[in-house]
Amino acid sequence: MGLESRFDFVGINKKLIEAQVAVSNAIIMNLMALGEECLNEVRNNGSYMDDTGNLRSSTGYFVVRDGDIVDYRGFKKVKQGNDGVEAGKSLIDEIIDNYNSGYALIVVAGMEYAAAVESKGFNVLTSGEILAKTKIPVILRRVKNAIKRR
Repeated sequence: MGLESRFDFVGINKKLIEAQVAVSNAIIMNLMALGEECLNEVRNNGSYMDDTGNLRSSTGYFVVRDGDIVDYRGFKKVKQGNDGVEAGKSLIDEIIDNYNSGYALIVVAGMEYAAAVESKGFNVLTSGEILAKTKIPVILRRVKNAIKRR
Protein backbone atom coordinates (compact mmCIF):
# COMPACT_ATOMS: atom_id res chain seq x y z
CA MET A 1 0.00 0.00 0.00
CA GLY A 2 1.54 3.32 -1.13
CA LEU A 3 1.07 6.88 -0.03
CA GLU A 4 -1.60 8.94 -1.69
CA SER A 5 -1.64 12.73 -1.73
CA ARG A 6 -4.84 14.41 -0.61
CA PHE A 7 -4.04 17.97 -1.52
CA ASP A 8 -4.96 19.97 -4.54
CA PHE A 9 -1.99 20.92 -6.72
CA VAL A 10 -4.15 23.42 -8.62
CA GLY A 11 -5.14 25.08 -5.35
CA ILE A 12 -1.52 25.28 -4.21
CA ASN A 13 -0.48 26.78 -7.55
CA LYS A 14 -3.31 29.32 -7.32
CA LYS A 15 -2.19 30.39 -3.82
CA LEU A 16 1.42 30.74 -4.98
CA ILE A 17 0.36 32.91 -7.92
CA GLU A 18 -1.80 35.06 -5.62
CA ALA A 19 1.15 35.52 -3.26
CA GLN A 20 3.44 36.44 -6.16
CA VAL A 21 0.97 39.05 -7.41
CA ALA A 22 0.58 40.48 -3.90
CA VAL A 23 4.35 40.79 -3.47
CA SER A 24 4.75 42.39 -6.90
CA ASN A 25 1.98 44.88 -6.15
CA ALA A 26 3.54 45.72 -2.78
CA ILE A 27 6.91 46.37 -4.39
CA ILE A 28 5.39 48.55 -7.09
CA MET A 29 3.26 50.58 -4.68
CA ASN A 30 6.24 51.16 -2.39
CA LEU A 31 8.46 52.21 -5.31
CA MET A 32 5.79 54.61 -6.51
CA ALA A 33 5.49 56.14 -3.03
CA LEU A 34 9.27 56.49 -2.89
CA GLY A 35 9.25 58.02 -6.36
CA GLU A 36 6.82 60.67 -5.13
CA GLU A 37 9.04 61.41 -2.14
CA CYS A 38 12.13 61.70 -4.35
CA LEU A 39 10.29 63.89 -6.84
CA ASN A 40 9.09 66.23 -4.11
CA GLU A 41 12.61 66.35 -2.68
CA VAL A 42 14.32 67.31 -5.93
CA ARG A 43 11.63 69.76 -6.97
CA ASN A 44 11.42 71.52 -3.62
CA ASN A 45 15.13 71.50 -2.80
CA GLY A 46 16.75 72.01 -6.16
CA SER A 47 19.37 74.66 -5.46
CA TYR A 48 19.56 76.10 -8.97
CA MET A 49 17.83 79.00 -10.70
CA ASP A 50 15.41 77.62 -13.27
CA ASP A 51 14.66 80.66 -15.41
CA THR A 52 12.64 78.82 -18.07
CA GLY A 53 11.18 76.08 -15.87
CA ASN A 54 12.51 73.40 -18.21
CA LEU A 55 14.83 71.70 -15.73
CA ARG A 56 12.17 71.27 -13.02
CA SER A 57 9.61 70.33 -15.67
CA SER A 58 11.93 67.57 -16.87
CA THR A 59 12.01 65.86 -13.47
CA GLY A 60 9.95 62.77 -12.88
CA TYR A 61 10.17 59.08 -12.20
CA PHE A 62 9.43 55.73 -13.78
CA VAL A 63 8.66 52.45 -12.08
CA VAL A 64 9.80 49.53 -14.19
CA ARG A 65 9.16 45.78 -13.85
CA ASP A 66 11.05 43.37 -16.10
CA GLY A 67 11.69 46.04 -18.72
CA ASP A 68 8.13 47.34 -18.84
CA ILE A 69 7.06 50.74 -17.54
CA VAL A 70 4.46 50.13 -14.85
CA ASP A 71 3.80 53.82 -14.26
CA TYR A 72 5.44 57.21 -14.44
CA ARG A 73 4.78 60.52 -12.73
CA GLY A 74 6.08 64.03 -12.60
CA PHE A 75 7.01 65.94 -15.72
CA LYS A 76 4.64 68.75 -14.78
CA LYS A 77 5.10 72.02 -16.61
CA VAL A 78 6.73 74.76 -14.55
CA LYS A 79 6.78 78.30 -16.00
CA GLN A 80 7.29 77.88 -19.76
CA GLY A 81 8.82 74.41 -19.39
CA ASN A 82 7.17 72.56 -22.28
CA ASP A 83 10.55 71.39 -23.57
CA GLY A 84 11.38 70.02 -20.13
CA VAL A 85 8.22 67.92 -19.96
CA GLU A 86 9.02 66.29 -23.31
CA ALA A 87 12.72 65.84 -22.51
CA GLY A 88 11.95 64.09 -19.23
CA LYS A 89 9.41 61.70 -20.72
CA SER A 90 11.58 60.84 -23.70
CA LEU A 91 14.64 60.09 -21.57
CA ILE A 92 13.20 56.73 -20.54
CA ASP A 93 13.48 55.52 -24.15
CA GLU A 94 17.23 56.00 -23.92
CA ILE A 95 17.69 54.07 -20.66
CA ILE A 96 14.88 51.49 -20.40
CA ASP A 97 16.98 48.76 -22.02
CA ASN A 98 19.26 48.79 -18.96
CA TYR A 99 16.38 47.61 -16.76
CA ASN A 100 15.05 44.48 -18.43
CA SER A 101 14.70 42.30 -15.32
CA GLY A 102 13.46 42.94 -11.83
CA TYR A 103 12.06 46.16 -10.44
CA ALA A 104 13.48 49.66 -10.73
CA LEU A 105 12.66 53.17 -9.68
CA ILE A 106 14.24 55.60 -12.11
CA VAL A 107 14.24 59.28 -11.18
CA VAL A 108 15.33 61.58 -13.98
CA ALA A 109 16.01 65.17 -14.90
CA GLY A 110 15.66 65.05 -18.65
CA MET A 111 17.23 68.29 -19.79
CA GLU A 112 20.57 67.69 -21.45
CA TYR A 113 22.26 70.24 -19.18
CA ALA A 114 21.08 68.69 -15.88
CA ALA A 115 24.42 66.94 -15.28
CA ALA A 116 26.33 70.15 -15.99
CA VAL A 117 24.22 71.99 -13.40
CA GLU A 118 24.90 69.20 -10.86
CA SER A 119 28.62 69.31 -11.63
CA LYS A 120 28.67 72.99 -10.64
CA GLY A 121 27.58 72.01 -7.14
CA PHE A 122 23.85 72.58 -7.50
CA ASN A 123 21.33 70.01 -6.30
CA VAL A 124 19.34 68.68 -9.24
CA LEU A 125 18.90 64.97 -8.37
CA THR A 126 21.47 64.28 -5.66
CA SER A 127 19.16 64.84 -2.70
CA GLY A 128 16.60 62.50 -4.26
CA GLU A 129 19.25 59.83 -4.70
CA ILE A 130 20.32 60.17 -1.08
CA LEU A 131 16.70 59.92 0.03
CA ALA A 132 16.13 56.80 -2.08
CA LYS A 133 19.25 55.10 -0.73
CA THR A 134 18.05 55.62 2.84
CA LYS A 135 14.48 54.51 2.14
CA ILE A 136 15.11 51.38 0.04
CA PRO A 137 16.20 49.23 3.03
CA VAL A 138 13.02 50.32 4.85
CA ILE A 139 10.89 49.36 1.86
CA LEU A 140 12.61 45.98 1.55
CA ARG A 141 11.98 45.25 5.24
CA ARG A 142 8.34 46.33 4.86
CA VAL A 143 7.79 44.01 1.88
CA LYS A 144 9.65 41.16 3.59
CA ASN A 145 7.47 41.54 6.71
CA ALA A 146 4.33 41.59 4.58
CA ILE A 147 5.43 38.32 2.98
CA LYS A 148 6.04 36.75 6.39
CA ARG A 149 2.55 37.78 7.57
CA ARG A 150 0.91 36.15 4.57
